[in-house]
Amino acid sequence: MSAQPNQSIIHGIICLQTLAASPVPVGCRELARQVDLPVMTVNRILRTLMYMGMVVQNEKKSYLPGPAIHVLAAQSIHGSELMNRALPVIENYLPVNHIVSVGVLWGDKVSYLIHALPEHSFSQSLLNNHLFDVTQSTIGVMLLSRMKDEEILQLLGNERFDEVKEPIDFARINGYASRVHSSPQERTIAVMLDEKNHAAIALSRLHIRDENELEASLKSLYELRDKIIGQ
Repeated sequence: MSAQPNQSIIHGIICLQTLAASPVPVGCRELARQVDLPVMTVNRILRTLMYMGMVVQNEKKSYLPGPAIHVLAAQSIHGSELMNRALPVIENYLPVNHIVSVGVLWGDKVSYLIHALPEHSFSQSLLNNHLFDVTQSTIGVMLLSRMKDEEILQLLGNERFDEVKEPIDFARINGYASRVHSSPQERTIAVMLDEKNHAAIALSRLHIRDENELEASLKSLYELRDKIIGQ
Protein backbone atom coordinates (compact mmCIF):
# COMPACT_ATOMS: atom_id res chain seq x y z
CA MET A 1 0.00 0.00 0.00
CA SER A 2 1.22 3.52 -0.82
CA ALA A 3 -0.29 4.98 2.37
CA GLN A 4 -0.33 3.79 5.97
CA PRO A 5 -3.59 1.92 6.72
CA ASN A 6 -5.94 3.78 9.07
CA GLN A 7 -6.09 1.49 12.11
CA SER A 8 -9.14 3.24 13.58
CA ILE A 9 -11.18 2.43 10.48
CA ILE A 10 -9.85 -1.13 10.41
CA HIS A 11 -10.75 -1.67 14.07
CA GLY A 12 -14.22 -0.18 13.58
CA ILE A 13 -15.01 -2.43 10.61
CA ILE A 14 -13.68 -5.51 12.41
CA CYS A 15 -15.89 -4.76 15.42
CA LEU A 16 -18.93 -4.17 13.20
CA GLN A 17 -18.36 -7.37 11.18
CA THR A 18 -17.78 -9.46 14.29
CA LEU A 19 -20.94 -8.13 15.91
CA ALA A 20 -22.97 -8.65 12.72
CA ALA A 21 -21.74 -12.24 12.46
CA SER A 22 -22.69 -13.09 16.05
CA PRO A 23 -25.90 -15.13 16.50
CA VAL A 24 -26.50 -13.45 19.88
CA PRO A 25 -26.04 -9.93 21.30
CA VAL A 26 -22.51 -9.26 22.54
CA GLY A 27 -21.29 -7.19 25.47
CA CYS A 28 -18.43 -4.71 25.16
CA ARG A 29 -15.92 -6.81 27.11
CA GLU A 30 -16.78 -9.98 25.23
CA LEU A 31 -16.45 -8.20 21.88
CA ALA A 32 -13.09 -6.76 22.99
CA ARG A 33 -11.95 -10.30 23.80
CA GLN A 34 -13.12 -11.61 20.43
CA VAL A 35 -11.37 -8.92 18.39
CA ASP A 36 -8.34 -8.72 20.71
CA LEU A 37 -8.58 -4.99 21.35
CA PRO A 38 -8.60 -2.92 24.58
CA VAL A 39 -12.03 -2.59 26.18
CA MET A 40 -11.81 1.22 26.13
CA THR A 41 -11.10 1.17 22.37
CA VAL A 42 -14.03 -1.14 21.68
CA ASN A 43 -16.34 0.90 23.93
CA ARG A 44 -15.49 4.07 21.97
CA ILE A 45 -16.08 2.26 18.66
CA LEU A 46 -19.43 0.88 19.82
CA ARG A 47 -20.59 4.29 21.02
CA THR A 48 -19.73 5.74 17.61
CA LEU A 49 -21.51 2.90 15.78
CA MET A 50 -24.54 3.36 18.02
CA TYR A 51 -24.59 7.09 17.21
CA MET A 52 -24.64 6.12 13.50
CA GLY A 53 -27.46 3.61 14.01
CA MET A 54 -25.23 0.70 13.03
CA VAL A 55 -25.69 -0.98 16.43
CA VAL A 56 -28.19 -0.78 19.28
CA GLN A 57 -28.21 -1.96 22.88
CA ASN A 58 -30.72 -4.34 24.43
CA GLU A 59 -32.03 -4.23 27.99
CA LYS A 60 -28.90 -6.06 29.21
CA LYS A 61 -26.63 -3.43 27.62
CA SER A 62 -25.35 -5.93 25.05
CA TYR A 63 -24.94 -4.83 21.44
CA LEU A 64 -26.66 -6.09 18.30
CA PRO A 65 -27.07 -4.84 14.71
CA GLY A 66 -29.10 -1.65 14.36
CA PRO A 67 -31.32 -0.30 11.55
CA ALA A 68 -28.47 1.33 9.62
CA ILE A 69 -26.66 -1.98 9.17
CA HIS A 70 -29.76 -3.42 7.49
CA VAL A 71 -29.73 -0.49 5.08
CA LEU A 72 -26.04 -1.14 4.43
CA ALA A 73 -26.76 -4.82 3.82
CA ALA A 74 -29.50 -4.01 1.30
CA GLN A 75 -27.26 -1.48 -0.45
CA SER A 76 -24.41 -3.99 -0.57
CA ILE A 77 -26.54 -6.69 -2.21
CA HIS A 78 -28.06 -4.18 -4.64
CA GLY A 79 -24.61 -2.91 -5.60
CA SER A 80 -22.94 -6.33 -5.80
CA GLU A 81 -22.30 -7.41 -9.38
CA LEU A 82 -21.54 -10.92 -8.11
CA MET A 83 -24.83 -11.30 -6.22
CA ASN A 84 -26.89 -9.79 -9.02
CA ARG A 85 -25.43 -12.35 -11.40
CA ALA A 86 -25.57 -15.35 -9.08
CA LEU A 87 -29.02 -15.00 -7.50
CA PRO A 88 -31.26 -15.43 -10.59
CA VAL A 89 -29.14 -18.24 -12.02
CA ILE A 90 -29.12 -20.24 -8.80
CA GLU A 91 -32.82 -19.60 -8.20
CA ASN A 92 -33.57 -21.03 -11.66
CA TYR A 93 -31.25 -23.97 -10.99
CA LEU A 94 -33.23 -24.96 -7.90
CA PRO A 95 -34.79 -27.14 -6.62
CA VAL A 96 -32.19 -29.91 -6.55
CA ASN A 97 -31.44 -32.68 -4.07
CA HIS A 98 -28.06 -31.24 -3.08
CA ILE A 99 -26.70 -28.01 -1.58
CA VAL A 100 -25.56 -25.04 -3.66
CA SER A 101 -23.21 -22.53 -2.01
CA VAL A 102 -21.36 -19.37 -2.91
CA GLY A 103 -18.74 -18.20 -0.45
CA VAL A 104 -15.94 -15.70 0.07
CA LEU A 105 -12.96 -15.63 2.40
CA TRP A 106 -13.02 -13.41 5.49
CA GLY A 107 -9.79 -13.77 7.43
CA ASP A 108 -9.50 -17.46 8.29
CA LYS A 109 -13.24 -18.01 7.86
CA VAL A 110 -15.54 -18.62 4.89
CA SER A 111 -18.68 -16.51 4.73
CA TYR A 112 -21.47 -18.06 2.67
CA LEU A 113 -23.30 -15.45 0.61
CA ILE A 114 -25.69 -18.14 -0.66
CA HIS A 115 -26.25 -21.49 1.05
CA ALA A 116 -29.24 -23.17 -0.59
CA LEU A 117 -30.34 -26.41 1.11
CA PRO A 118 -32.93 -28.72 -0.50
CA GLU A 119 -35.14 -28.56 2.59
CA HIS A 120 -35.17 -24.74 2.72
CA SER A 121 -36.78 -22.06 0.57
CA PHE A 122 -34.56 -19.95 -1.67
CA SER A 123 -35.05 -16.91 0.57
CA GLN A 124 -33.65 -18.91 3.49
CA SER A 125 -30.48 -19.57 1.48
CA LEU A 126 -29.61 -15.90 1.96
CA LEU A 127 -30.08 -16.13 5.73
CA ASN A 128 -27.74 -19.10 6.29
CA ASN A 129 -24.75 -16.80 6.44
CA HIS A 130 -22.75 -18.66 9.06
CA LEU A 131 -18.96 -18.45 9.25
CA PHE A 132 -16.99 -21.66 8.76
CA ASP A 133 -13.35 -22.39 9.51
CA VAL A 134 -11.57 -22.17 6.16
CA THR A 135 -9.79 -25.49 6.78
CA GLN A 136 -13.16 -27.26 7.13
CA SER A 137 -14.69 -25.78 3.98
CA THR A 138 -14.28 -27.02 0.41
CA ILE A 139 -14.94 -23.49 -0.81
CA GLY A 140 -12.27 -22.36 1.64
CA VAL A 141 -9.73 -24.82 0.22
CA MET A 142 -10.53 -23.63 -3.32
CA LEU A 143 -9.99 -20.00 -2.29
CA LEU A 144 -6.78 -20.82 -0.43
CA SER A 145 -5.45 -22.58 -3.52
CA ARG A 146 -5.36 -19.18 -5.26
CA MET A 147 -3.02 -17.81 -2.59
CA LYS A 148 0.73 -18.25 -2.19
CA ASP A 149 1.93 -20.70 0.45
CA GLU A 150 3.57 -17.84 2.36
CA GLU A 151 0.24 -16.01 2.55
CA ILE A 152 -1.57 -19.13 3.74
CA LEU A 153 1.08 -19.77 6.41
CA GLN A 154 0.70 -16.22 7.68
CA LEU A 155 -3.08 -16.65 7.80
CA LEU A 156 -3.28 -20.13 9.34
CA GLY A 157 0.03 -20.97 10.97
CA ASN A 158 2.02 -24.15 10.40
CA GLU A 159 -0.30 -26.69 12.03
CA ARG A 160 -3.50 -25.62 10.26
CA PHE A 161 -1.68 -25.16 6.98
CA ASP A 162 -0.43 -28.76 7.19
CA GLU A 163 -4.06 -29.90 7.56
CA VAL A 164 -5.06 -28.45 4.19
CA LYS A 165 -1.81 -28.61 2.21
CA GLU A 166 -2.78 -31.82 0.38
CA PRO A 167 -6.29 -30.69 -0.69
CA ILE A 168 -4.88 -27.28 -1.68
CA ASP A 169 -2.30 -28.97 -3.92
CA PHE A 170 -5.08 -31.13 -5.40
CA ALA A 171 -7.14 -28.01 -6.19
CA ARG A 172 -4.17 -26.29 -7.82
CA ILE A 173 -3.45 -29.29 -10.04
CA ASN A 174 -7.04 -30.21 -10.95
CA GLY A 175 -8.76 -26.82 -10.97
CA TYR A 176 -11.38 -27.84 -8.41
CA ALA A 177 -11.48 -28.70 -4.70
CA SER A 178 -13.03 -31.90 -3.40
CA ARG A 179 -13.92 -33.22 0.03
CA VAL A 180 -15.25 -36.66 0.94
CA HIS A 181 -17.51 -36.65 4.00
CA SER A 182 -18.41 -39.32 6.55
CA SER A 183 -19.97 -41.48 3.88
CA PRO A 184 -17.50 -42.41 1.12
CA GLN A 185 -20.19 -41.64 -1.44
CA GLU A 186 -21.01 -38.16 -0.11
CA ARG A 187 -18.84 -35.41 -1.51
CA THR A 188 -18.50 -31.65 -1.95
CA ILE A 189 -16.87 -30.10 -4.99
CA ALA A 190 -15.97 -26.44 -5.50
CA VAL A 191 -14.55 -24.23 -8.26
CA MET A 192 -13.65 -20.56 -8.49
CA LEU A 193 -16.56 -18.34 -9.44
CA ASP A 194 -15.14 -14.83 -9.41
CA GLU A 195 -11.41 -14.14 -9.17
CA LYS A 196 -11.94 -10.39 -8.69
CA ASN A 197 -14.24 -10.89 -5.70
CA HIS A 198 -12.37 -14.01 -4.49
CA ALA A 199 -15.59 -16.06 -4.57
CA ALA A 200 -16.07 -19.79 -5.13
CA ILE A 201 -19.13 -21.94 -5.80
CA ALA A 202 -19.77 -25.46 -4.52
CA LEU A 203 -22.18 -28.36 -4.76
CA SER A 204 -22.51 -30.36 -1.54
CA ARG A 205 -24.29 -33.46 -0.32
CA LEU A 206 -23.53 -35.17 -3.63
CA HIS A 207 -23.81 -38.96 -3.70
CA ILE A 208 -21.02 -39.95 -6.07
CA ARG A 209 -20.28 -43.64 -6.56
CA ASP A 210 -17.76 -43.61 -9.40
CA GLU A 211 -15.69 -41.45 -11.74
CA ASN A 212 -18.53 -41.10 -14.25
CA GLU A 213 -20.81 -39.59 -11.61
CA LEU A 214 -17.98 -37.31 -10.48
CA GLU A 215 -17.50 -36.08 -14.04
CA ALA A 216 -21.24 -35.47 -14.40
CA SER A 217 -21.34 -33.48 -11.16
CA LEU A 218 -18.33 -31.42 -12.19
CA LYS A 219 -19.97 -30.74 -15.55
CA SER A 220 -23.11 -29.45 -13.77
CA LEU A 221 -20.99 -27.25 -11.51
CA TYR A 222 -19.00 -25.77 -14.38
CA GLU A 223 -22.19 -25.10 -16.35
CA LEU A 224 -23.73 -23.35 -13.35
CA ARG A 225 -20.60 -21.25 -12.88
CA ASP A 226 -20.46 -20.35 -16.58
CA LYS A 227 -24.10 -19.22 -16.57
CA ILE A 228 -23.36 -16.90 -13.64
CA ILE A 229 -20.21 -15.54 -15.28
CA GLY A 230 -22.04 -15.05 -18.56
CA GLN A 231 -24.91 -13.05 -17.09
